Amino acid sequence: MTDNDIMKTLEAIASEAIGDCKRDCAFYDGRVHYCAGVISRNALDLIGRYKAEIADLQDVIRCEKETNEHLCDEWSALSRECDRQKAEIERLQSKVEKLGKKQYDLYSQIVNLKDDVKYSKSEAIKEFAERMKDIVDEPALIRGRVIDSMMAKIDKLVKEMTEENSNG
Repeated sequence: MTDNDIMKTLEAIASEAIGDCKRDCAFYDGRVHYCAGVISRNALDLIGRYKAEIADLQDVIRCEKETNEHLCDEWSALSRECDRQKAEIERLQSKVEKLGKKQYDLYSQIVNLKDDVKYSKSEAIKEFAERMKDIVDEPALIRGRVIDSMMAKIDKLVKEMTEENSNG
């Protein structure tokens, strides 16, 4: 007996019209009791199948609910981890910016020190040259072209050395 036959027969019995029962019942053989007994067993089977199907569906729903709860928990954990990593990235970016500024400041200091060293070197060479000229210009030394030539060579050497320091 199909589920539809069972339902149709139950509807006929429930209508309390025996004529309908005779016409609509698939198992009516002229005895109402036979029809009622068969339909009752079949109705119980149908109810049992539906109960089992409902229980299976409830298991599926419970499983899906647990899965969804688990996924929600995982999603929350991943979201918290993502937020933590974003905060760490921002912290590191800030640190990189600070280090970049420090690096630029140190570079500027190094450039300034190099300029100071070049200037100090040039000044030391010039002072050395002036002192050499004073030593060479002593009255005890021969005056004339030799001294003038030496002074010119010292000036040329100073110029070469200070230009070299400025370029290098």
